[in-house]
Amino acid sequence: PRMAYLMADLTVWTAVVLPGVVFGVAVGAWAFDLALSISFLIVPAVLLVVTTAAALGYAMASVLPPMMPMLLSQVLVFGVLLFSPINYPAERLPEWMQTVHSLLPVQAMGEVVRGSLATDTFPLSTAPFVTLAIWCAAALSLSYVTLQRRA
Repeated sequence: PRMAYLMADLTVWTAVVLPGVVFGVAVGAWAFDLALSISFLIVPAVLLVVTTAAALGYAMASVLPPMMPMLLSQVLVFGVLLFSPINYPAERLPEWMQTVHSLLPVQAMGEVVRGSLATDTFPLSTAPFVTLAIWCAAALSLSYVTLQRRA
């Protein structure tokens, strides 16, 4: 079945990414002398973030012509690193951009990971989990529909 292929592919990419994430957090905590207060929600949080990111990439690759996902991924990397409220508070953005970012998954990804790694400093609510679940379900559905058409 096509959904089994999709889930297997997402599982492989999740397994590839997770060691780097753990290593990056460990090195960052050591280098910057951060005291982490890890929540029990860290596992579902990271799995949801990684699955959502991979599903979005898969959906882009499934729907767009071959060269477009490569170009779009590079544009998104710069956009996420420079213009998203992960490294700075969302209040520094214009109001319209705050609204846009509240609907996109990037801010929710940052809030979920931050909130589950440093529960003493960053409060964690259900809203970013819901946002990510919606984006993940939409990306998986789009990928599935596209794969069904190609069968």
